[in-house]
Amino acid sequence: MSIVWNRCRKVSENGWFDLEKNIAFSLDQNWTNSPSRDSFFVSSKEDFLSNNRWDLDYVLKYYGELLGSDVISNQEIVYKNLPELEKFKGSKVLIVGAGPSAAQSDWDPKDYDFIFSCNHFYLNEKLRNIDVAFAVFTTETDFSEDNKDFHNYMQNNSTIICFEDRLDPKGRGPFKPIKELYPERVAYAHTRYRAKIGAIPRVICMATLFGCSEIHLVGADGMAKNQRLGDTHGHAFQEGKVLQGTADYDLYRRHYVALWDYLLNDIGKNVKFQNLGEGHPSNMTTDISIQNFPLESKMKNSFEDGWVYPGDERFYCGGKKTVEIYNTSYNFRKEQYQVILNDEHTDKIEDMKTNGFTKWEQALDHDLLDAIKDKVDFCIKNNTHLKSVDQHYATLADPFLISDEVQRLAFSDHLINYATNYFGCMPVIGTFNLRRSFLNDLEPKTTQMFHRDKNSVKFFKFFIYLNDVDTIDDGPLTIVRDSWNKMPHFHNNIHRWSEEQIKNLYGEDSLMYLTAKKGDLLTGFTTSFHRGTKPVSKERTMLTLNFGVHPELQGAELPNRNQLFKIKRKQYEDLPENKKPVADFLVKEDIQ
Repeated sequence: MSIVWNRCRKVSENGWFDLEKNIAFSLDQNWTNSPSRDSFFVSSKEDFLSNNRWDLDYVLKYYGELLGSDVISNQEIVYKNLPELEKFKGSKVLIVGAGPSAAQSDWDPKDYDFIFSCNHFYLNEKLRNIDVAFAVFTTETDFSEDNKDFHNYMQNNSTIICFEDRLDPKGRGPFKPIKELYPERVAYAHTRYRAKIGAIPRVICMATLFGCSEIHLVGADGMAKNQRLGDTHGHAFQEGKVLQGTADYDLYRRHYVALWDYLLNDIGKNVKFQNLGEGHPSNMTTDISIQNFPLESKMKNSFEDGWVYPGDERFYCGGKKTVEIYNTSYNFRKEQYQVILNDEHTDKIEDMKTNGFTKWEQALDHDLLDAIKDKVDFCIKNNTHLKSVDQHYATLADPFLISDEVQRLAFSDHLINYATNYFGCMPVIGTFNLRRSFLNDLEPKTTQMFHRDKNSVKFFKFFIYLNDVDTIDDGPLTIVRDSWNKMPHFHNNIHRWSEEQIKNLYGEDSLMYLTAKKGDLLTGFTTSFHRGTKPVSKERTMLTLNFGVHPELQGAELPNRNQLFKIKRKQYEDLPENKKPVADFLVKEDIQ
């Protein structure tokens, strides 16, 4: 099988010519005859087990002293003879890399015998709920006890932990403690192939050499042509991670040509490959896979036209189950509680449906807002009643319990009447947050990045600024135009989105910055893409109140009691009878 790349030309059995950069390169380039940056292998086949630098003896000393010296070795690989690895022979595997196509492609773990991955895969929203069979770890992974995400995942799954740490001496540190914690499933591997395009290409080589018969890839991308060092690149495992190290588009391009020449014409001649990232702007294998192993139509992902819309179950997190929960709850509350609907807020409701938000100017009492802000000041100054605090923001715990003013505002006639008319039934208060965003020079994080709230099929949020937010620099709520009406088909695979990703999807002018004065009332759909833009001119203090028809979902599941928000029992008992149902899913606390 021949490799064809429209920017490279094969000039010999092992040789290529880069037509854009006028550079010749060859599969004969290795660490013994070329700079490591330009090399594709440790050594030649003949010298792999006996070269004078990283041969079999070195590997046995490096790994074997702590992890066992019983190995399987040949001209392409040395790996620990772990009986569990035998199960991969003849299997169909999916290898999930950290490239953006992993988060932006539709793939189902049930279609595969095994899942392979690497490094920080356990942080991925989808993979953390899958028992990944085999994972390769390099020195960039934190194996310390402090990394609870790693150890919680490993304790709850049966993943084979394979060390492949670039032969860096500092990598020996975790060998012993990891072996003690997971004694039956620690392996190591050293491949002859060792290029500059990350760990996943080596995982592909391992899967091939383990005897897998069918190998599908997703997130094995590379980089887009317009990307540079320091750019974010839609990392599927680590949100906000930037391109670093030796990232260079033309270098990557040559390395991917060499990788697929090696796989298709050498070690993987009898393997069926499929590139699920085919067509993604960052997927550097696309040109090769289209010509040599084109993606089967049933597996194709559209990265341009694949939108889903309200009415399509795929539009919602949890799909059909989420829709059923909403419909059941709505019908129950409509039957249980008699409400009088009116046209008091018709114009504002239509405005929100059309534009994603609406605003009432100077609808709220300034004295009430000042009292809430004073409570925030007190709690932060005295480090009390804080749910969380860091350099980005401080969030107060259970605002109803510490501020009667917040409760009064939440149960005001204006807010409840609007919510009642919007839903057409008795609404309920779900979550509510009182938060101050601080000034700092750090990168945006969590809610300062674009995301969508997946708590229900249909709910909305009141936004109340406790200080003037007049400009973009003040950190206004930012909503993405049209995102309440359409979502990319892969929307559930990514939790936090960069501004670049959003603009690529919805256009350069898609961001709507919702500035407002203290006293203005904003409301909008947060099932759309939105963020609290990071303030750079002054601190921002904001109260948010969610209204819906059922307790806000955790994934596609109803929350337990510990996940519900709280109200003082006396506050609840003092409510008018017609407002008490709004607190149906708040926990009533017997405190003063």
